[in-house]
Amino acid sequence: MLRRVAISFIQQFFHSLVRVQIRSDVKNTNFVRYIFFDIDNTIADSWPSLQLTHWVSYSQRISSLAVFLNMRRVLMTLYSNPNNRIFFITARSYNSWFATVNWLRANGIPADLSRTIITNTAPEKLQLLTSLTGKTKFIYWIDDLSYNHEFGDVKYYEDLLTKVQSTSIRFFGPNIINQINHI
Repeated sequence: MLRRVAISFIQQFFHSLVRVQIRSDVKNTNFVRYIFFDIDNTIADSWPSLQLTHWVSYSQRISSLAVFLNMRRVLMTLYSNPNNRIFFITARSYNSWFATVNWLRANGIPADLSRTIITNTAPEKLQLLTSLTGKTKFIYWIDDLSYNHEFGDVKYYEDLLTKVQSTSIRFFGPNIINQINHI
């Protein structure tokens, strides 16, 4: 019970960080795009690390991930436009928040705690982004929405891929990500 309350509190904290930033931008009259990048298997080549069992800790596994250089180039190009607000959204353990930000920074990606959002699940990502669409119509989401890589049979959250199409979120999914990353 206490664990569930703590997770709920942490979720609300992450969501509030994003809402506050968007609310302050909406008050400005400038055109602003909010771009949410998934990390695992989008920016980071994560799945090979899941096949290894020698990690001392989850944080060590995260710090060892390779970066997809082409996706990093795309991200940095978008980041250079002052009208773009870049966020990172990933379904990971909440304990990995600092390790995740440190990994992004170590790979030359400007990141901070307030723009790095940890969710419990992939559906929670869509829930958060959908809740923001009423505040701005310029939400972009780059996410492969995949799982099961480590078992050699990549699967996709088909229900989420369908649901996101019925929102105003501009979604860039696995096909575009794979083209960028040359997979």
